[in-house]
Amino acid sequence: MTKQELQKKIKKIIIKKFDNECDFTSDSDMDLLFCDIEQDGLMDFTVNGRGDFGGTDYWLQTEYYSKKLQKTIIWSHDTGSFDDIEEVADFIINTTKEIRAFEKKLTI
Repeated sequence: MTKQELQKKIKKIIIKKFDNECDFTSDSDMDLLFCDIEQDGLMDFTVNGRGDFGGTDYWLQTEYYSKKLQKTIIWSHDTGSFDDIEEVADFIINTTKEIRAFEKKLTI
């Protein structure tokens, strides 16, 4: 899938889920957006919201399940923030490439 196709699909999710008003600076909005992106099969890893027990800190964490290791891998403890659809698409494309390269290096 091209970057442009991915951006169009993300835009459709934003229109449907957020009534075209996704706050890219909000970790909770991004948590929901990534959940829908994953459910639509647009990425094969997860980006979940995580928080501390006191509820004072919240962040996005990227994880994937390694079939070779048969374990969930925390790919990025703090995924960071995004400014727009293009950054989300770039993140998905780049993370997918990084994970695939990592998996190729694993020998079991």
